Amino acid sequence: MIRDSIAANRPYDQFVSEILTATGSQAEVPPTLWYRSVRTTQDYVESVAQAFLGIRIQCAQCHRHPAERWTQGDYYSLAAVFARVGRKGGFADAEVPTSETIFVKNSGTVTHPRTGKEMRPRPPGGPDFDLEPYEDPRRAFARWMTDANNPFFAQTMANRMWGHFFQRGIIHPIDDARSTNPPSHPEVLDTLARDFAASGYDVRHLIRVITNSQAYALSSVPTESNRDDLQSFARFYPRRLPAEVLLDGISQVLEVPTQFPGGPGTFPSDTRAIDLPDENVASNFLDVFGRPARTSACECERTDEPALAQALELVNSDEIQRKLTADNGYIADLNAAPGTPQEKVSDIFLRVFARLPTEQDYAVAVPFLESETDKAEAYRSLIWSLMATHEFMFNH
Repeated sequence: MIRDSIAANRPYDQFVSEILTATGSQAEVPPTLWYRSVRTTQDYVESVAQAFLGIRIQCAQCHRHPAERWTQGDYYSLAAVFARVGRKGGFADAEVPTSETIFVKNSGTVTHPRTGKEMRPRPPGGPDFDLEPYEDPRRAFARWMTDANNPFFAQTMANRMWGHFFQRGIIHPIDDARSTNPPSHPEVLDTLARDFAASGYDVRHLIRVITNSQAYALSSVPTESNRDDLQSFARFYPRRLPAEVLLDGISQVLEVPTQFPGGPGTFPSDTRAIDLPDENVASNFLDVFGRPARTSACECERTDEPALAQALELVNSDEIQRKLTADNGYIADLNAAPGTPQEKVSDIFLRVFARLPTEQDYAVAVPFLESETDKAEAYRSLIWSLMATHEFMFNH
């Protein structure tokens, strides 16, 4: 469903509404799969608030939020929106029941744990929804959330996309909007959010606006005036490629696909890491380089911080070694093709860095190739060393 929605550029408000209001069999209605892992009152409130509204309301479960306006009433009123979600069927012996049918019960309530009061469904900050007796509260909530005047929905997605391309959100962390964590550039964020809503929640339009901005076009090379800048977007901040993109990039350079295990067999040989259906597909490389477990709505699940294990993986990875030594990959073709060492170096740099070598690059790489008797091993060493550089591993 997610892949198809992105390919079709489904409006973001429709995409989210279909998930939140989904009913039917998980085997037949893809949006209901969200309810497979989001199962409890706490899951409903905190996942929706953090993923779609960009607020962390967890503290309000037990007491008034110490740094924001949210109260226990806000928390349990939002929980009441999902109080009538029912489940039936499914495989009871599974760790997380699958193939359930999601339906709307005729009744369902949530009580305030301190006052014992039955809470009416309403969004954070109110007001209460005016509902017919058997109306699904989730639909009223979806209408409220995706309204163009909603102060959270469009802003959260605009900030999330900005953070995706810049490594840092205008509100940072990107899912922690609060009065004590204001946006660094409120006018920019407000303009992006309003334009996103006016476009009909067109995600491609939002991406186009961000990537055509002057800020995105800035060089990552620091100057004297912006060398110490870490939050005002005076320059582009280099960031390491996501784990899946990095592995796919290595596969593309070496022309040897990764063979992913898939149940009793394997995935098709041309399957890319970015196309894997979930995080349960085993891959030590992806785990070491920060693939998220997808067990919460927090953006912090994906990490791009450097670690010693990553350096060791680049040195000792069986998968990278398999790609480097494959009989039918780029290195084998390069070794068999005619050409001078200088031509080979040019070909390698164009493939790895998408640029020609500098004079300094030639001065180092050409003598190295000329000095080695085992040319295939020399190509392996040169290409491996280039793929381990920041120029290859970072978006800059």
